[in-house]
Amino acid sequence: MSADSKSRGTVLLIDDDEDMITIGGSVFGKAGLSMMSAGDGAEGLRKICEFEPDVVLLDFNLPDQKGSELIETVATVDEYAKYRSIPFVILTAWEENLVDLVKLYRFGLKAYLSKPFGHRELRCIIENIIQERRSNAARAANPGPDSECQDLARSIVGLSGSLLDNLNGELSEQQATDLEAIHNCGRRLIRLFEG
Repeated sequence: MSADSKSRGTVLLIDDDEDMITIGGSVFGKAGLSMMSAGDGAEGLRKICEFEPDVVLLDFNLPDQKGSELIETVATVDEYAKYRSIPFVILTAWEENLVDLVKLYRFGLKAYLSKPFGHRELRCIIENIIQERRSNAARAANPGPDSECQDLARSIVGLSGSLLDNLNGELSEQQATDLEAIHNCGRRLIRLFEG
């Protein structure tokens, strides 16, 4: 499957395992995501530069390098500075040692999955990362009062929802009704901000 602008996002899968490529194509295709693949780190770097995918999913053991080395290359080599906001997810076997996870997270790793993993788990992690990246990009493109107001509305919804869930009859009927109105107003504000 190739990347196209109508998809819900684009995944670059860097792995030399044909079965994993087939599984990825099926899982991401059903989720409405486009997927492209690369068989090794060098090809993966070329495709990162050419297509700027929403997320890169890569095997820990690539034929030409470790997945962690590829992540570090993008994070530290000036030639790849433009692509540093692209998030990475590593696929690893239980026995493999990811060495310094803190460093990898600082370099752009968002998650790692130990094999074997479920298709739903893989899809959910990738979809969440893409959504977070797009939300962050939208906030960065439109900073200011709207972004701050949206964050405040989310806080109001979260706090009022938590209070509503834990009332236990501690408020009068009128207070509970008022709290529910605040909660609903916050939800409406969020919908207005999201368009």
